[in-house]
Amino acid sequence: MLVTGLEVLDKHARDVGSSYVLIAGSALGARRHGGPIPWDDDIDVCMEREDFLRFCRAPLPDHPIDTRMTDPVIGSDAKFYLPATRLERPFGEAHNFVPPSNGGAFIDIFCFYRASTNRWVRQLERALGWVVYVRPWGWALATSRQPVGLVRRIRHLAAATVPRRVLGRVERHLWDRSTRRTSSLRGIGIGGVNGRVFYPVDHIWPAKSSEFHGMAARVPNRLNDFLALTFGQDFMTPPADVSDSGHGDFLVWADESGGAR
Repeated sequence: MLVTGLEVLDKHARDVGSSYVLIAGSALGARRHGGPIPWDDDIDVCMEREDFLRFCRAPLPDHPIDTRMTDPVIGSDAKFYLPATRLERPFGEAHNFVPPSNGGAFIDIFCFYRASTNRWVRQLERALGWVVYVRPWGWALATSRQPVGLVRRIRHLAAATVPRRVLGRVERHLWDRSTRRTSSLRGIGIGGVNGRVFYPVDHIWPAKSSEFHGMAARVPNRLNDFLALTFGQDFMTPPADVSDSGHGDFLVWADESGGAR
């Protein structure tokens, strides 16, 4: 099902002139398993900012694209929904949160962020990016029924109190800085918030083709180096204990009043 969705995403990306690569566990699955990791439950792809905007703004009625993950404009994350699917454990089920109306399976789409070569600037921008990324569902996370810990609840509550107007300015500022840079480092998500690794651009582009459960998917140019940075040098060795990644417990989006939509 997810691979079929990736085929549609791949075709749509080619049709609108957007490049993408598999990242995270999906890139690892392509290298180690020739497809999704058997115990994984999603697919993750990433695009440069310009390709992301072009992709998300092109109409595709049968596969809704949810870009509400950040405020106030299309941000650093989108969900490419697969039609006629329902999740057995809807997103947000374990929290005080009502899942989105689609309620179906999806592919996560992220943006590459052109990061500063100064590590202190990278850390500051990553912290600001975290606030932008978490803010839409901060209240629901802070009041979740899950045992997430007091410190984390306080952090999420603090993020939830940031005014939307301030958040919008921060988001625009970060993307403007990223767009103007000629940096050869890429993070994933606004400020590089989705993961602690920053990749040399030649590890990513130009993308290469790789077998992915019967289709030719796009993977980072220097896939082994990309995976070694992400997972460590022993990335080809499966872990002793495996489990589902638990996306059914993930929170998708909530409004600033604390109510869920």
